Amino acid sequence: MNFDQAIELLEKMLKERTNDSSYSWGRKQDNSSDKRTDFIYGISSYSALLRRCEAENLDSSLTEYAKNRWLNFKSANAIEAMFSQHKFVEKESNPYHQYIDFYINGINFDHKTSQFPKGFGHDLNYAKKHKKEIIEWLYINQSRERRMHFENRLFVILYDKKNSQHWKLKSNLKEIYAKITDYLDNFDKNNLIALDQGLLRDGKSNNKIIYSDVIWYIS
Repeated sequence: MNFDQAIELLEKMLKERTNDSSYSWGRKQDNSSDKRTDFIYGISSYSALLRRCEAENLDSSLTEYAKNRWLNFKSANAIEAMFSQHKFVEKESNPYHQYIDFYINGINFDHKTSQFPKGFGHDLNYAKKHKKEIIEWLYINQSRERRMHFENRLFVILYDKKNSQHWKLKSNLKEIYAKITDYLDNFDKNNLIALDQGLLRDGKSNNKIIYSDVIWYIS
């Protein structure tokens, strides 16, 4: 099975989740709930996930939490693999590295796929015109606790124009792959957003510059 076929197969599995009528995190993301649902990392299919949630005797809110973590994990892994397929990209050799997923022309990046954030307080057109502002918002307001860091990061942001169900776009792997490939084909480090890490983290400059960018997937 080649990479394109693998992406197509995984997309079908992820759509079992996004076509499920239920969608709620049930609770805020935190380390305690993560630990109780860390079994999602070893689950390959949505049906197997449902069976495991039942076997673990999870309540409804924690079951929803597990479903969404599984979707995010599988989609994020696929997207990381999409980057690594490109000739300009080298995958980080340590799969457990906290801050680096891959290198683009030698520049290290973590990546995060995110639906368009309601809390940003502005619409899509504003966000696209003020890329630095939404990047700063994402660093500060997302990736709490185990996920939090202030190193180089690429954000893949999903926006559903028709139904505003941005989360469902995480399963549209083939179209996301096309967007990432186009971004990498035209990658220019001079177009990256430079941020003062210290100002971003705690309001005090530490003279360390980090780099970020947004890849928009709008459907």
